[in-house]
Amino acid sequence: MLYKIYIKNFALLEKLEIFFSPGLNVLTGETGAGKSLVINALNSILGEKVSPDLLRNGSEKAVVEGLFQNPKEAIDQLLRVNDLDSIPAELWLRREINRSGRSRTFVNDGLTQMNVLKQISGLLVDLHGQHDHQSLLKEENHILYLDLFGRLEGRRQELRKTFFSVTNLVREQHTLLANAQQLREKKDYLQFQIREIDALNPAPDEEDELRKEERVLENYEKIVGKCSAIYFSLYEQENSVYSVLGSALSRLEELAGIDAALADYVKYVNEAYINVEEVAHFLNQYKSNTEFDPERLEQIRVRLSQITRIKKKYGLPVAQILEKHEKNKQEIGRIENLDDELRQLAGLIDEKKDELEAQSKELSRRRKEVAKKLERKITAELKQIGMENVRFRAHFDKFPAGEEIAIQFKSGLIAKSFGIDRVGFYVSTNPGENFKPLAKIVSGGELSRIMLALKTVLAEKDQIEVLVFDEIDSGISGRIAETVGRKLKQLSGSHQVICVTHLPQIAAFAESHFSVRKQVLDGETFVSVHKLDQEERIREVALLLGGEKITDATLKNAQELIEHSLKNTKE
Repeated sequence: MLYKIYIKNFALLEKLEIFFSPGLNVLTGETGAGKSLVINALNSILGEKVSPDLLRNGSEKAVVEGLFQNPKEAIDQLLRVNDLDSIPAELWLRREINRSGRSRTFVNDGLTQMNVLKQISGLLVDLHGQHDHQSLLKEENHILYLDLFGRLEGRRQELRKTFFSVTNLVREQHTLLANAQQLREKKDYLQFQIREIDALNPAPDEEDELRKEERVLENYEKIVGKCSAIYFSLYEQENSVYSVLGSALSRLEELAGIDAALADYVKYVNEAYINVEEVAHFLNQYKSNTEFDPERLEQIRVRLSQITRIKKKYGLPVAQILEKHEKNKQEIGRIENLDDELRQLAGLIDEKKDELEAQSKELSRRRKEVAKKLERKITAELKQIGMENVRFRAHFDKFPAGEEIAIQFKSGLIAKSFGIDRVGFYVSTNPGENFKPLAKIVSGGELSRIMLALKTVLAEKDQIEVLVFDEIDSGISGRIAETVGRKLKQLSGSHQVICVTHLPQIAAFAESHFSVRKQVLDGETFVSVHKLDQEERIREVALLLGGEKITDATLKNAQELIEHSLKNTKE
């Protein structure tokens, strides 16, 4: 709820602080006393345009602040999205208007943009009257109110899920179609790469093996010469390593027979003796098996050249070229299956579209049933508050071709995320007049009373907590005024209501009554707002009943009117 509004240097409001209460808050005062200035100030923190002409004479800046208590979770989420401090129990909105025409907006002391302020305030306050801050005048909201009234939110959510399922599939289809030609052109290139790699058919470790073989063939003469020399020195020559070790082994065995401590060393020399013989025989065999094959060497060099060329071409080692080869074959498979994929996708889209169309038609049917009930209820409410000739209608229309973020069915119907219906609230205010959208209504009083009727019917569904009515009493009096007052009082059971009125019958229902007065001090004009106690309330209602001259009779009538209103409320 709106707990407090602080206003400084706003036209005739030099410095003012108003503390509102839950329930019905009423502002009264003479014509021109400044009631509209309070509403204009409130409008400024709701994001409406403010002319620098409204700054008080001699001041360079006007300030308006509003303190809201216990804002709903949606507000907290909006604050977080916009990187603003979140205070669970309260919310400050602040607007500074400079003489230059520039203004700054703050939410919980955090500087923010005007559109953010409007989003936040739009969830807090609905102001009805001459001003344009009215959610019910925005036609895009009407279908939501209709669905809320008819408890159709569940069906609406299911339809929304199906809608976005279709749009996601259609987006996938468009992407696939857009890429289809490019993919088909790419297929030739991929097939060329596949043929090229298939023709070479390299093995992952082939290059290393070939380079090993190349080194052996290139060093044939060195290998044969070195092997022969080593074999000769180890085994063939007169004092070969093998013969020296054999002689040493015989002597060591003789000594080990004398001293057993040498037995281990006999083993070591014996192992060396055996190893030398094995190495010598291996080298002799290796030399004999090694042949120089110039044709094989040339084949290896050609093969290595081919591998080097393809590695350079792709800029990858052979193992990664082979991985790319497999991926290319897989992509070729996907491209070759593209037409099948497109056919399957088109079939799935048609299936989901049929589901969406069925959901949309069923929701539309239910909406039209609900609309008739809503029309009857609102028309009855309007008659009770003095608009007996007003007719109310929920007007249904289809979406035209070319709508953004929409889906067209084979039947020609076009759906958005909430269905196939365009719904607008229309009224005819006088006999013989055509129905017009709510936004086309000129009279502030008529508009406010229509809004009152709508709010009364939708009170339990409406999520906006603070309702402000300006000029709701225009053109009514007597019994109708009392009915309007009673409606406002009923509405204040589920909302905080702030109402500007000239009528005692409405003021008598107030839970908090404020008197707006204009006075001149030292040549300057000031507007003050005073919260009335019970005695002052009686006197204020008496002023509304009888004008400037208050008599005992008007005071008594005022007291009786307040008591009668209290009794009506309890009943």
